[in-house]
Amino acid sequence: MTLSVAMPVPGHALGNEQRALAVALQRMTSAVWHDPVGIGIDVVDVNDFEKRSIEKFPYFYSRCFSASEITYCRAQARPAQHFAVRFAAKEAAVKALASHTKLAYWQIEVVRQLNGQPTLALWTFDRLAPLTELCGLDMKVSLSHADQWAVALVAAFTRDHAHV
Repeated sequence: MTLSVAMPVPGHALGNEQRALAVALQRMTSAVWHDPVGIGIDVVDVNDFEKRSIEKFPYFYSRCFSASEITYCRAQARPAQHFAVRFAAKEAAVKALASHTKLAYWQIEVVRQLNGQPTLALWTFDRLAPLTELCGLDMKVSLSHADQWAVALVAAFTRDHAHV
């Protein structure tokens, strides 16, 4: 994303102060706006997770979700909504990162920050360590669910290592 900061009036050159301000603003915006690596979105039918509950399909849930995700979802009034939206987030992350790497669902974990905001943790194939090959990316996730539908959007951006 490029931002044009100062547009001189035709026939007039920028003064030194204006030029310095334009350069400073471009540096500041480049620290905030980065090119997207990928964007993924997925919609899941909550009823699918109600029909295929963790009690009926424990292997699927233990393979696809982390222990903390399972604990969180099962503690909710309607666990299927929370499992469905996390599954949507995993699929959206796979789509967003498809040009960078190939991930399995169990490598992607939805983690809630203290303020409730969701974030993504990426793990090695065996889930034993963080996935360091993608540590240079900034990932944003948005989750939403209603009675029947769960949706997740994941956007991955390059990260300015000076601000990591």
